Amino acid sequence: RINGGQEFVLQCSGCSAVLDFSGYEAFAKVHCPQCSTSYRAPRKIDNYLLDKELARNDVIREYRALDCFSGVRVNVKKVSALFYNVFKRQAAFPILETPGTARVFDTIVHKGELYIIGEFIEGRKIKDCLNEELLGESEILLAAYSISRIMADAAAQGVCHGNLTVDSV
Repeated sequence: RINGGQEFVLQCSGCSAVLDFSGYEAFAKVHCPQCSTSYRAPRKIDNYLLDKELARNDVIREYRALDCFSGVRVNVKKVSALFYNVFKRQAAFPILETPGTARVFDTIVHKGELYIIGEFIEGRKIKDCLNEELLGESEILLAAYSISRIMADAAAQGVCHGNLTVDSV
């Protein structure tokens, strides 16, 4: 339950105790005082409850989040101040509808910072699959071909990804 502002009251999954995360730093490790179940303190941006950091680089910080209005899981990307203007211009383009890409639902400016709200896709990044040698040569070639088609479709719509890495696939 989120009670206005930055107050976060949740129920412990271990013992059903009421946990108040208000005042904790975002993603700080917090233990239930009754059963010691471990949690990470959430952070609220607009109507999105960020509950897990997924990736971080010089351009973005990426989070898994919950849309508090719809109850749907979403992906939230916080754009680095250095790239604010680039992403703000790109946000003015029509929404990119290309098979194989996560849909972008919204962009918001919260306390002067740009956030891109998009579809959350559960799964592993290609980087992890390559590191663990889970992909064979034919699967790697198919992935490379699929990525090149997606980028070509995006370019045809006037959009350049600008940050295509093994962390963003």
